[in-house]
Amino acid sequence: MPEGFEPNYIYRKTNDAIIIKIEVPGKFRLNSSIQYNGEYVFIHLNGCKYIEDDEDNENNLYNERKYGNFSLNIPIKQENFVIVDEVPTYQNISGIIKLTYKIKNVGGVVPIGY
Repeated sequence: MPEGFEPNYIYRKTNDAIIIKIEVPGKFRLNSSIQYNGEYVFIHLNGCKYIEDDEDNENNLYNERKYGNFSLNIPIKQENFVIVDEVPTYQNISGIIKLTYKIKNVGGVVPIGY
């Protein structure tokens, strides 16, 4: 399987969550983890986009689709909030993966080692 897939993503903060949307159309696997480092939290997303079972890649005249392993490390500065260390909620809407991480408002203080 060729390497080279790099998903596009965005993230935003709401009153009670950090929401990350990743473009991963087709067949894939995805793992998420959180690492705290002072006032920053790093959300690590590792995965793999697979070739579809019904694709006949040997007979393609042209193919711009990318497949392979990918890794995203998203640093988020925790200002007046902390991301709760729980499994995020997950939705797949037409190849857009939506991960929702709960946050806790802490009024200007980020607890060390939270």
